[in-house]
Amino acid sequence: MKKVIPMVIHDKIIVPFSDKEQSIQFFIDRKQNAKSIIKTNEKEIIEEIFNEDGNIVIFCNELGLVNNIFYGLEIIEPIKKNEINKPGDFDVILFEKDKIHLSVALQVKKIGIIIKQNEEKKLDFINHIDYVENLIIDGLEQTYRQLKHYLFYRNYFVLILEIDARQQKDVNVIFRDISNDTYHIIRKIISDIENNNQDYDKSIGIILIPFIQNNDMPYKDAGKVLIDIDRECVTLKQPDETTNRIKDAFKRKLFKELYVQNFKFTKS
Repeated sequence: MKKVIPMVIHDKIIVPFSDKEQSIQFFIDRKQNAKSIIKTNEKEIIEEIFNEDGNIVIFCNELGLVNNIFYGLEIIEPIKKNEINKPGDFDVILFEKDKIHLSVALQVKKIGIIIKQNEEKKLDFINHIDYVENLIIDGLEQTYRQLKHYLFYRNYFVLILEIDARQQKDVNVIFRDISNDTYHIIRKIISDIENNNQDYDKSIGIILIPFIQNNDMPYKDAGKVLIDIDRECVTLKQPDETTNRIKDAFKRKLFKELYVQNFKFTKS
């Protein structure tokens, strides 16, 4: 059965007030000379997941988080153990307030991809494949070390794909994206790295998050986001030491509560 990947497609338009009849078109090319999404740094793109209602709704639903959800970004103290070098911080930690012992910890990396006009399969990252492989290796190693030294209840490596598809003029705005072959290449890189390193623990989960800038507008105003849990993780018994460190960070107000207006999280 074909896998269904949840997505959010958005197109924000400012409509001037008028008592006259107006015609409004969505999901068309608009010229605003926005900067490319690939120039967005890792922290900015992570924050966009948690600041945009549609993104966080499908993200939390995919993770099965429902009530009183809290999250922290780039946390170091008091969770990190001084004697452990990697990971240097925890990119994202999420939990339900009354279930801190069932925390979800993410290590995140991002790569930028530009789709050239009329050359869908000629992508800039293919020409820098060594860089992509080294970045994924670093992300996987940090996630494995996170699992080994902290044993969070759930551990994921998240790869964000910043895709600039604005030049893909031969495809409707909504459907602009990299090809299935390119997604296959990315998954194969991850698989090959794991298979060539016997010490890696495949208990970690793998999540791909394509952020697609399909219009010449800021990616926050128009685009498409997909949440693809490519491999589910194995749940672990989170040790009291890790739980207590998270509780300490919670007391220090290092976590924020997720709130989505007029929406109730539900388990899918």
